[in-house]
Amino acid sequence: MKPRHPITHKLPGGVLTRPTALICSLGLIACGPPAPTKTPPPTGVTDTETESVAPCDKAEPDCAPSSAPTSTVRPGSLEEFWVALDDAVVLAPKIDESWLSEDKRRALALLSQQREDPSIELDVPEDTPLTPSDVTLPADLLAWKGKTLAVWSKDDIRADPAKAENRTAARTPGPPCLATITDVHITNVADPSFETVRSVWSDSLNGVVVVGRLSAPCPGALFATTSPALALQAPKTPSAELARLAASAFLADPERQGCPEQALSTSLFESAQGQLLLVVSGYDPDKDSGFTVFFEKASQGNELRFLTSTNQDLTPQVAVDIDGDGRLEIVLGPDGLENARHLFFSATGSIVQALSSPMFQCSG
Repeated sequence: MKPRHPITHKLPGGVLTRPTALICSLGLIACGPPAPTKTPPPTGVTDTETESVAPCDKAEPDCAPSSAPTSTVRPGSLEEFWVALDDAVVLAPKIDESWLSEDKRRALALLSQQREDPSIELDVPEDTPLTPSDVTLPADLLAWKGKTLAVWSKDDIRADPAKAENRTAARTPGPPCLATITDVHITNVADPSFETVRSVWSDSLNGVVVVGRLSAPCPGALFATTSPALALQAPKTPSAELARLAASAFLADPERQGCPEQALSTSLFESAQGQLLLVVSGYDPDKDSGFTVFFEKASQGNELRFLTSTNQDLTPQVAVDIDGDGRLEIVLGPDGLENARHLFFSATGSIVQALSSPMFQCSG
């Protein structure tokens, strides 16, 4: 069971997005300051610098969205990575307000002002659903029409039967799905349940993305690149000894000691340069909360270096060196009620949410 309560994302920057800031200012949920905090490493585990942002704490009304609406971000350092859907790629995971028509910008500005101070009497136009006529997409996005991308899915990963050892079993990608972008347009990825509360919790921009429609569907799609030649890896099962070491490091933190050890999920990834990454996920039924911790194993001995952690039970799908720096990136998700997609950067020990689908969840 995945956690249904608001969760803390490890995002760079420490800044509340506009929709979240509005919700916090209205007092609809309890919010703490957006100052970055650091997660301490477990005892005996080497640390590396990470930052986290906790926009809002877990206090919430009995009936509230599964998490405070937030804008997603595009990994700025990866210009060759796009989240992929079965029949489209996400070219922009949010709508920039500079793309909006003058009337739509004015309506949203008035709505924002009224939410920040409900005592002000304003003639606020109705915030109607975003339509193509409200948006002028920039030329660099429209230019993707007619271009071909390689779309990768976890089903493209196959084990090499010639390698018997599980820890070193080779994983080779099958050919990606090659598809051409036939159209570029906006679409709403929010869950239908969210539409019932959108006017209370957010505005018409939340959940709207720019997609490139593909000439052929690519079932199980995870991400797309311009290069069809990448060395993808599926998660491997670590040796029993390494799994015990990872479980011990995971449970060394008191916050995670409620996760049953036998239910922990541990995945191993190994780069061509010998980099070993371990991803350990667990779920605490008493806290109704999931956790995922990322470690790097030293080339010699049994030392694990703590990279980062998050209060989410994430599912690693594939690892790949997308930017060619010799360090692996890990593609995770879809996870949770919002089908969130994440990307982990081992070079910096950071996790970026690349896409999510806002939804509404009643608790209790």
